[in-house]
Amino acid sequence: MSFRAWLVTNHAGEQSPLGDVARDVRDDDEWPDIQFESLREYLEYLNSQDASEDVLDLIEEAWGQYKERDR
Repeated sequence: MSFRAWLVTNHAGEQSPLGDVARDVRDDDEWPDIQFESLREYLEYLNSQDASEDVLDLIEEAWGQYKERDR
């Protein structure tokens, strides 16, 4: 499962800051179609979109959860 699909599936229904980010990702028509292999690539995309530090921190936290599920 891609990071985007995982994030939306697991967090878009939450009433939390991460849920807000997941809904933003879900609704972002410019979100990269390819599955990046590193957090750095997602952060670069978000920086190009002028994402706040809070959003970057939440994506980093979510990435850790996403990668942890593989263990």
